[in-house]
Amino acid sequence: MEEKPTILIGCPIRNREFIAERYLQGIYNLNFDKRNIICYFLLNDSYDSTEQILKKFQQLHKHEYKDIVIEKVKTRCVEYRRSISKNPNFADQHWMKIYENLSFLRNKVIDKVLELQCDYWFSVDSDILLDDSESLNILLEDINGKMIMAGIINNDQLRNPFLDKHMAACNILCFDEYGKAQHIVNWKDDEIFEVDVTGAICLYDAKIFKQYPDVRFQTNRQGEDIGFFINVKNAGIKAWAIGKVQPLHIMAEGLFNICSRCSNSCRQYKYMHGERQPEIISCPKFKSKV
Repeated sequence: MEEKPTILIGCPIRNREFIAERYLQGIYNLNFDKRNIICYFLLNDSYDSTEQILKKFQQLHKHEYKDIVIEKVKTRCVEYRRSISKNPNFADQHWMKIYENLSFLRNKVIDKVLELQCDYWFSVDSDILLDDSESLNILLEDINGKMIMAGIINNDQLRNPFLDKHMAACNILCFDEYGKAQHIVNWKDDEIFEVDVTGAICLYDAKIFKQYPDVRFQTNRQGEDIGFFINVKNAGIKAWAIGKVQPLHIMAEGLFNICSRCSNSCRQYKYMHGERQPEIISCPKFKSKV
């Protein structure tokens, strides 16, 4: 029998109590031998119950996995917020601090991949719910001969909640003639296609980090993922995305109420938005229960 690779699944995580249990459940449900999985969570300046939730998961399931590792790091960086002052100088400084911190944290995860001699890093951000137990297997099957294979999530649910995801701002981008990353649209659910930038839900062959030490996350005005994939491109590595893996992106919590009070079954606001306490946006399909 062919020996299965060792996969590190993990990411930086901070103040995710509103979703942490469902996030972990998605990882737990993956149809892959847990003895070949290391779960790694880098807890950064978290003050809610995220740590307790992670430790409970570790206590309950560590014996099933190759390992479950929780590490803490203090950076005292401002927390990621989408709603901030519109003053351009403040906003620019704010996001540069955020991206510098995220670069540092994600690079520490890469260091852990190398330290633990893993074959792959399955990077799943802590607001992504793996709703298909075959997600990892699909990515592994299709990464064959490639180095980076991503699933697709919708990042456009705040600004354009009713826009078809194939036309929305997803986690797949290409560099334009000026070197700026632009979102790819009109992608197909059943296709594998080349991208310049991706992230959030991505499988990396660990050979990248062994063979190309300069391929690391890097602060960039558009985000630390942009900095990373500039380095990927400079190294001559190609990245790919696959439409068969489309997990749920929970951009916030708090929209359950509108659906629980509605007699329709669409639940289109159940998984919508971003920072734990979103504003409720009126739903044109809303119909009160009698």
